[in-house]
Amino acid sequence: MKQLICALALVCGGLSMATHAATSGADLAAAMDRIENAELDTTTAGSTAGLTLDHKDFSLQMDSGWGAFFESVTIDSVKHAFALYLEGKGRFRFFPTPAVERGQMNRFFKTDSLDRPFEKAVILLGDSLSAVVAKSLKPLT
Repeated sequence: MKQLICALALVCGGLSMATHAATSGADLAAAMDRIENAELDTTTAGSTAGLTLDHKDFSLQMDSGWGAFFESVTIDSVKHAFALYLEGKGRFRFFPTPAVERGQMNRFFKTDSLDRPFEKAVILLGDSLSAVVAKSLKPLT
């Protein structure tokens, strides 16, 4: 059975939309609309075989498969990659340090951590982790 893991709380590296005083509420609302309606950017597709991402309390490993970024969003004239789609054979591990996060994990998943295989995933990420992934994707053959 295919599994979909949507790690919506993992805004790794901090995609920060409100870092400039010049960003208006209307601009931020427009950016959120673009994020909500974003399509996959197929020009960024690449092999994820051997990809490993480690960041704070989570780890993601891909044994095989492919991935692509969603269309980037521009805020204050700066493009931001904000999400990555993965398909293939992978494993997602999340071991939150803060007690409140462990409590939420227990509440929703009946465990204080996750260690699960997946075949499809959408990961929200910030600029620094996006750069790591972009360098790691290999051309599809």
